[in-house]
Amino acid sequence: MDANYNTSVRHKVTNTVTQGLVITLLLQETEYKNIDLDFCKTICTLKVRLEKYEQPGTVPGGYQCNNGDHPSLMIPYANGLFCPTYWVKQLDNGQVAMLDKDGNHTHPYITDIYAAAHYNATHLYISMPL
Repeated sequence: MDANYNTSVRHKVTNTVTQGLVITLLLQETEYKNIDLDFCKTICTLKVRLEKYEQPGTVPGGYQCNNGDHPSLMIPYANGLFCPTYWVKQLDNGQVAMLDKDGNHTHPYITDIYAAAHYNATHLYISMPL
């Protein structure tokens, strides 16, 4: 680029090098995002598999382990934050009592629920018992 060429040649070379660098950066960014997404999927899959082998500890009376069967069940705990439901129990009035895995089990979160579709080839959707 330090050679004495006319301005149009220098601009063309500079433009070509710049476009090549930008394309390389975009390809690297896309590849990184794909690899990161694959790692996230792998971690989630391993968490689900590991959860099935963990000992649930003492089961609260009348509750059953959620095991990801009902992914839409979330317990609000602070300023718009939610945690997944680990223990679930259908009440006589049609509502559902939910508990998290490690929290205070003396005050369950009780609410009406509605079925939400969750399609997954490895973990099929299971309806709530009546």
